Amino acid sequence: RNVYSVGIGKNGYDLTGVSSTYGGPNVYNLSISNNVNVENNYYMADKMLETNRHEKITALNLHDTVFQNNVLNSENAFNVDELVTNGYYPQLNMPEVMPKQEYIELPEIKDEDLADIIDTEVIEQGTSNVKVKFRVHNPSAEQITEIKIENINVRILSQEYNEGVSEVIAELYDPIKYISEYNVQSITVKGAYNTEYTREYEQGEKIVKADLYKEINSVQDWKNINTSLTENYMLMTDLNFINEGNTIQISGTFTGKINGNNHKISNLNLTNAFLIYDLRGTIENLYIENLNFEKTTSDIYMGLIRYAQDATINNVHIKGGKLESKVNAKLNVGTLLGQAGGGNVVITNSSASEIEIIQESSEIISQNFMGGLVGNFYGARIENSYTRDINLNIGNAIETAIGGLVGNVTKGDITNCYAQGKIEAVGTRVGGIVGRNENNTQITVTNCYSYVEAITTEEYVGGIIGKDPDGYYNATNTHNNLSIGNIYTGKQT
Repeated sequence: RNVYSVGIGKNGYDLTGVSSTYGGPNVYNLSISNNVNVENNYYMADKMLETNRHEKITALNLHDTVFQNNVLNSENAFNVDELVTNGYYPQLNMPEVMPKQEYIELPEIKDEDLADIIDTEVIEQGTSNVKVKFRVHNPSAEQITEIKIENINVRILSQEYNEGVSEVIAELYDPIKYISEYNVQSITVKGAYNTEYTREYEQGEKIVKADLYKEINSVQDWKNINTSLTENYMLMTDLNFINEGNTIQISGTFTGKINGNNHKISNLNLTNAFLIYDLRGTIENLYIENLNFEKTTSDIYMGLIRYAQDATINNVHIKGGKLESKVNAKLNVGTLLGQAGGGNVVITNSSASEIEIIQESSEIISQNFMGGLVGNFYGARIENSYTRDINLNIGNAIETAIGGLVGNVTKGDITNCYAQGKIEAVGTRVGGIVGRNENNTQITVTNCYSYVEAITTEEYVGGIIGKDPDGYYNATNTHNNLSIGNIYTGKQT
């Protein structure tokens, strides 16, 4: 009892291959009939041995004064604390007349001695809790007692060990923040004599990716999004904004996620406001019915979402409504999005239908970038999306780009989309899908069709694209598209 060994060694046999349940480096074999008790019998080695008579330890145990005292010092025969603290094995307490004992350095603690999270997998998802499987490198087959994760509580439910790896099932619950990435702060294991060892992680070193959401059950819950623009939210019911006006706007820069959970919000009546002012996160699985937007100020944007950058819009559908501008100022107007700019924006599986976009001004304005779905489009991608029954009635401007799907495109891709409706414009660069490719950066328009009637008093009108940049006739990679709508221009050119 009360013994440990370091290393396995050989004594006629390669003990790394010991298969007897009673074998091991300290005690090779004991007959049960001998009634011999083996207690506190430890070994430190690179392999797990098939033995129930020994308990595996690591260099962590040897550097721990509690472990050393518990094993060796029941009779205070050893100098433990001073030597172990300074990195040496314990020495016997001997009279001064005895020879000096050699200082033997303890083995170095290596990363492989510590339990370490290999990977994580979400196995059960809720809105405010999630069940996660942690695969833990656990060479000492020690019990994992705690996993700490920033901004959320963790409860270990079960763990199983096999060949150096523990699979730990834990529940993450009662989050302080409802976000999509949670930083693991530490993992704690219990070694010999119930001594606990903790491995700490730097910020971002180990991350659990799981979407947790604050539930939205009322209009007031929706408004409360403004109190924390970095968190995730999920609709649990349909919402009617009939008498709310601009109070429903999510102001500032929103970087979290809004999951509509396939619910509907209806009767949005906005004046110089937006559902989302600046989107740098995700909005998905949301239906909008009856969107009415009136613009009377000089802000150049108009749409459900004012501006988006490094954002994802997926499965968002707008049905019914009117967007109307009555100001003499330049405009970037799209039913779904005013401008996608300055970073990657991905729009998939989304639509706008039965929408009227009207621009009225008493004089010629400087710029009109208008699209049935997106007004101005830079560094973005649209896939599997459409507009239907879109009616754009656009007044005169010096610089125009008007499209059934997108007004102005600087860089990006449009794939598997269609537009159906009517465009009437006093302006140039009108297209059934895209109004204009602004510069010599190549854009791609593929597998799309346009059933848009496009009528303009000016030049450059096309069934798919109104105009490519001057001198760059291959700037737009356009193939496998179909235009079946009538196009008309009052200009001979």
